[in-house]
Amino acid sequence: MSVKDLINKCLTSGLDIVAFIIVGAVFVGFKNYAAPHHSGFFCSDSSIRFPYHNSTVPTEVNNIISYGVPLVCLIVLHWFLFARLKKGWRGVLFDLKLLVFFGLITQTTTQILKIAVGRLRPHFLDVCAVNLDLDDTVCGSINNPTYVSNYSCIGNPELFPESKEYLKNRIKEARLSFPSGHSSLAFYGMTLTIFILHRSKLTSLPVQLVQASCLLYAMFTAVSRVTDNKHHPGDVIAGSILGAIFALAAAYQMPRRNAGDICEKSTNTEMELITNNTLMETDVSASSISNLKMQIS
Repeated sequence: MSVKDLINKCLTSGLDIVAFIIVGAVFVGFKNYAAPHHSGFFCSDSSIRFPYHNSTVPTEVNNIISYGVPLVCLIVLHWFLFARLKKGWRGVLFDLKLLVFFGLITQTTTQILKIAVGRLRPHFLDVCAVNLDLDDTVCGSINNPTYVSNYSCIGNPELFPESKEYLKNRIKEARLSFPSGHSSLAFYGMTLTIFILHRSKLTSLPVQLVQASCLLYAMFTAVSRVTDNKHHPGDVIAGSILGAIFALAAAYQMPRRNAGDICEKSTNTEMELITNNTLMETDVSASSISNLKMQIS
């Protein structure tokens, strides 16, 4: 490797690290320090009066599955199939870099939208416990409802008895309904896995079963966010589309490695070896017969 190539490689790696740091810093900043938009509500709005429930799919589990499934898929494909391309682990490292980077972009974009929109979750009033008596004086009449915007949240200590800091975080999360973070990350990881397997040209039923299972998990996670009273249906749809778009962007930049062609080439090579061995054996037999005839003569 020349000095110029080494410099270019180091420069590229340095820029990649900078990009990861920037995206990670933006995500952490909006996640931990940015205040969501203060949205008001109508007292008659039944969509924010649902009870609070724990998540069917916890955040940690969704993160592990959404990143872990495509990661394992890439490693297995490279280990058993793509290694025959004789490119070592450069290919899998490049793909893993794209997987993590676009995953971070998906989560960062989702978090920015959550903060900017500040849509109230279905369980908002149950978690918030507003500091007002929601009577006709505050809410207005049925024919002339009042948009309540001058309020604050006390928090429901019966739901979150752990600590005041945890209760404060739950109140903040109750304002971050749009879009669904679970749905965006689940659809990102599962859609990316489906396209990785599709572009490998593996058509066996077990591979298609894995693809169907990925789609089923993403849809189950999205639906559970509605049934758990965490999100409105529109939040889930928006998050799912967002995750799928970033998955397509990541898959588009991953080099096409046709595992089917690799297997076919391997089979053709084996057939050529068998044919050549057969021809050699035939030539040896013909030569032996000729020598035997000459000895008899």
